[in-house]
Amino acid sequence: RGSGVQWHVHGPGFSEALHGRKHWVLYPPSKTRPHNFHKDQSSRQWMEYVYPKAVPKPYECTCKLPELVLCVCVFDDHM
Repeated sequence: RGSGVQWHVHGPGFSEALHGRKHWVLYPPSKTRPHNFHKDQSSRQWMEYVYPKAVPKPYECTCKLPELVLCVCVFDDHM
């Protein structure tokens, strides 16, 4: 609980949960990139302190066994 990668950008790809679940927070290319993000800030810190005030809110999804998340374009994301 509370682990995750920092905000990053990548192209098309997929991710799956092999154990437990993954919670995705996504900003599509047409939306404003994540604000108030410091490079030394963890994903958990961002979710606890910045996310509640974030405008616009990002898209979110939780990937559980045996689901798969497929991103077909460039998104700013963290898991």
